[in-house]
Amino acid sequence: MRLWMASVILSTLFMGPGGSCMGTSPKKSSSQGAEPASVVVINLHGAMTETGDDGRLFSSTASLRAVIKRLREARESKKVDKVVLRIGQLRTGWAQLTELRSAVATTKKAGKRVIAHLDDAGNREYYLACSADEVVMSESGSLWLVGVSAQALFLRGLLDKLGIEAEFLHEGKYKGAADALTRKTMSPAMKEALGAILDNTFASLVKSVTQGRKLSAAKVKQLIDQAPLGAEKLKRLGLIDRIANHEADTHKLAAGGSINWRFGKKKKDQGALRNLMELFKPKALTRPPSTPHVALVYAEGEIVYGPRRRGLSVSPHVASHHLITVLDKLRTQENVKAVVLRINSPGGSALASDLIWHAVKRLRAVKPVVVSMGDVAASGGYYIASPATRIYAQPMTLTGSIGVVGGKFNVVGLMEKLGVTSQTLTRGARADIFNLTRRWNPAERKVIQKIMHRTYKQFIARVALGRKLTEAQVEKVAQGRIWSGQAALDHKLVDRLGGMLDAVADAKGLGKLNPNAKTAVYPRPKTWIEKLQEGLGGSNTKVTQAIMAELTGLGLGPELMGVFMALRSWRRERVLTWMPIIVRVK
Repeated sequence: MRLWMASVILSTLFMGPGGSCMGTSPKKSSSQGAEPASVVVINLHGAMTETGDDGRLFSSTASLRAVIKRLREARESKKVDKVVLRIGQLRTGWAQLTELRSAVATTKKAGKRVIAHLDDAGNREYYLACSADEVVMSESGSLWLVGVSAQALFLRGLLDKLGIEAEFLHEGKYKGAADALTRKTMSPAMKEALGAILDNTFASLVKSVTQGRKLSAAKVKQLIDQAPLGAEKLKRLGLIDRIANHEADTHKLAAGGSINWRFGKKKKDQGALRNLMELFKPKALTRPPSTPHVALVYAEGEIVYGPRRRGLSVSPHVASHHLITVLDKLRTQENVKAVVLRINSPGGSALASDLIWHAVKRLRAVKPVVVSMGDVAASGGYYIASPATRIYAQPMTLTGSIGVVGGKFNVVGLMEKLGVTSQTLTRGARADIFNLTRRWNPAERKVIQKIMHRTYKQFIARVALGRKLTEAQVEKVAQGRIWSGQAALDHKLVDRLGGMLDAVADAKGLGKLNPNAKTAVYPRPKTWIEKLQEGLGGSNTKVTQAIMAELTGLGLGPELMGVFMALRSWRRERVLTWMPIIVRVK
């Protein structure tokens, strides 16, 4: 432990708390330091969490909230003339990118010129870039604007070879969360649902390019079919404005003025010891505001029953006991006049989802609750949203999936292959109903289906009550089907299209607050030392992370991770409100 702590301190001294070498940033212009920047640079790369806290102690994952905050600071600064977005390879979801596009649009309206710089770009990168005033690309770059696709991974063939049978039941025609285990190809229902999602995403992508680059929809679709395209041709076709090196072009944009390469980030030139001490300081928000304000609560990740899991590498999750405690406390906070619940979750435990539903309902009875949906708020994620006062989603948010799934594995075939036998003694006709060494008999399948049907009907009733619809109306759009945010609006599953800032503004109005009233995150984000203390008592999953990193490199990470998450959940829970398969539109 002492050796480990010593290495942590040395790493911090030489690399800074962010975990990246302090000497690798581009050189600042000579005038920087004396005057505030006239040009600011914001780097965007990789994945993006909602809060920046993905559960890992030394994670460098950016947060959507932090990037939007930096754009706001640039917009409000009278000394900032231009904003350069350095866009690398993004693994950010479409709904989050739409929020960033909205923030860029607001920055432009404030009179700031926004320039997007691309080295190489695909659908996501260009979707964001074409919201800027200018698009610049490196000479060696290409645009892979090739259209959108959705991939589903099926393990039925592998399970057959291993001698494992997946016995899973579901409620809802489209509820295909177990299809990855029980099928080898997409069902007609899944093709229909995913096809609609792809249509919506493709239409949004085309629309963004037509508006940003002043081209017709027909021309954009033609260019998509011709992609990938090199920088020279992109300039001729009007898809980019200039071909230039990022650093050189940024200096040219400054025209002798100052450049802030790390705008909105903490300075790292105050000495290594100062940097180390900063880690142990509490967050700026140690206490909630003493004036009336909006509370912002995040629900990100798999929904699980019980308290929060602890560990240095525990992935984001929504723990029922923890979130319920937070929501119940907010009911009695006098200065909290409204609550925004930001949901980015594919669902999980049906029991946990229902318990959280009750907490949201209790809170709504006292003060307004506005839900803001991120990339996905489906199945259990939609369940906990349904009782809110108002629900916001982005056009490409994945939501709905009102359905139920559950089951078990039968490993008798695998045991026979391995020469393994087992013997079970029971007291009670169904004592071993979840025994993995035998199939369900007809009576057992019937009772499991009955429990799932009851949960499904309860889900329908909860949505009907919260959305002020009849159960028959909800049934028509349920059946486990996922919808885009746009389609969900059409079917009255959400109230308005918009991002988190729209939800916050609405919450202030519903709470009768001044538009300039503060917004505070609940619960307070943990300090570095709190994370360390909590993590030392938890488990580490470095091997799993290493495997998933390799799978991600092969392009299979999200799909397999989704399957593994589902398997882990089925081990703990009997019935799940889980989004049908992991959908990745790329």
